[in-house]
Amino acid sequence: MTSGRYFFSLPPCWSREVFVLQVIGKELQTFLDYPPMQRGAGFNLDAVKTEMGKRMQEAEAASKGTGDTRGKTTASTQLMND
Repeated sequence: MTSGRYFFSLPPCWSREVFVLQVIGKELQTFLDYPPMQRGAGFNLDAVKTEMGKRMQEAEAASKGTGDTRGKTTASTQLMND
C-alpha cells in the first residue's frame, strides 16, 4: 500500500520529466547510430593571429610597392584586364 500512496503523491510534472528524458534518450541514441562524418571545426586564436599578421605584412609591402607581385593578381589588375 505504501508504494501506491507514493506514486499518487508525486507532483504532476513528474510524468513530463519522464517523457522529456525519454525523448532526449532517443535523440542521444541517434548520435551513436549515426556518428558525425567529419570532425568539428576548431577555433584557434594563435592561427588567426598568425594569418592576420601575414596578411598585414603583405598589405603593407603592397602599399609601399616593395613586395614581389610577379605572378600575383590583385583586384586592381584584374579589373584592368577585364
